[in-house]
Amino acid sequence: MKIARYLIFIFVFVLPSNTYAQPATGTQIADFLTIDAESRIRYELMDNFDFNKNTNDHNNMVFMRSRLGFTFDMKKHVSMRLQLQDFRRWGDFNDTTGGNSSNLSDRADLTLREGYIDLLDLWDNQINIRLGRQPIFKGEERVFTDLDWNNIGLTHDAATMSYKPKAKQKYDLIFIAVEENDNQFNTSTLDDDAYLWSLYSEFDLKPFTKFEPYYIFQDYDSATLANHMPQVTSSGAAGDDAQIHTLGLLATGNLGSRFNWGFEGNYQFGKFGTYDLTGAYLLHGKLGYKTGWNLLDRFDINYDVYSGDRNSSDREINTYQPIFPYFYKHMGLIRWFAMKNMNVIKLSTGGNLGKKWQWDLDWYRFQRERREDDIFDAVTKSRTGWLVGVPSDDIGQTVDLFLTYPWKDNVTFTNTYSYIFAGKAVEQGRANGNNTYGGVLNIQSQIEVNF
Repeated sequence: MKIARYLIFIFVFVLPSNTYAQPATGTQIADFLTIDAESRIRYELMDNFDFNKNTNDHNNMVFMRSRLGFTFDMKKHVSMRLQLQDFRRWGDFNDTTGGNSSNLSDRADLTLREGYIDLLDLWDNQINIRLGRQPIFKGEERVFTDLDWNNIGLTHDAATMSYKPKAKQKYDLIFIAVEENDNQFNTSTLDDDAYLWSLYSEFDLKPFTKFEPYYIFQDYDSATLANHMPQVTSSGAAGDDAQIHTLGLLATGNLGSRFNWGFEGNYQFGKFGTYDLTGAYLLHGKLGYKTGWNLLDRFDINYDVYSGDRNSSDREINTYQPIFPYFYKHMGLIRWFAMKNMNVIKLSTGGNLGKKWQWDLDWYRFQRERREDDIFDAVTKSRTGWLVGVPSDDIGQTVDLFLTYPWKDNVTFTNTYSYIFAGKAVEQGRANGNNTYGGVLNIQSQIEVNF
């Protein structure tokens, strides 16, 4: 592969920008109607995506995402939102490791991304209600995210109610019929009998900058498990419905004017049919420092633990089950590993280059949390099979570099460069025959225009 050719293409034809989509401000064309639009084109190179340096492990793709939104202010307390999304993909798509196939290249899809009604400022301005297809994101997006970085994103058919009895208290009741837009561009239809309920609360308490307890209950028919949260195979198939309870807390704060800290933890228990889910947990800790310099303005260290199964032969499952397991912010831009059976150390830094350019650098180190369990693919949510019988727990390291340039208020450019350095466990689990293990390279260049 000629890496230099792709690097020249990126630097000559595409400037860098922000990883997140910029919010569309929209244009008001009548007293009751505002229209907004977005168009985003992303070139992506992925090399050696299966860690084996053999054939058919190279992708060279162009993605295009277009959105057109309409916001109707119908009455004093009623608003309606509609947004259409058109997604297209061209190029050589050889990756079959994520449940996809090469025949998905050169395809397009037009969907309703958002379609909801807002009932606003009810009951003495204390209650807001939203009904319909909507994005949902909370906290630091470990449990709920709209995944806007993804080429398609994530929205839900849901009903949400926000209750704010006092200025320093807020409670969100969330109900989701789990048939969310498929951000992996598969065409399967999910079973109807999959539901999620949540109570997510926010309190303005000193000395915290965020204090957000939450409870989530998932009730999934057995037919949906393969799509949402497949079993730890070593403990056997569930063969029945899943009812999972998640109790959690997110808290952040400052230590003086320079340091900041963060914590998130949740505990899971419930049933996978005749199997018990017990002792599954997520733990996150962060310590950050603001330098006050323009070129290098912050340092952050993060440590995350996602539990694995402690005994492969019992009828208990201890592996953490992410609520919607499609994340890059907490597991790396290449999005290979799921938030299961994993210890993750993350170091982050960044700053500004001149008046507009911004750079960010993230480094991750991945290690298996329990040797009795495997690691899980972030896309299929299933066991990779790489670590079965492998003595090492060293999964590897990832480096993500982001370069940002906001050219105009409504035009941004993005370049990202990512590489997974394969660890000892990958070498032991993936090398076979004449194949040799190696790292995974991902390069993306993107331009986004909002109207």
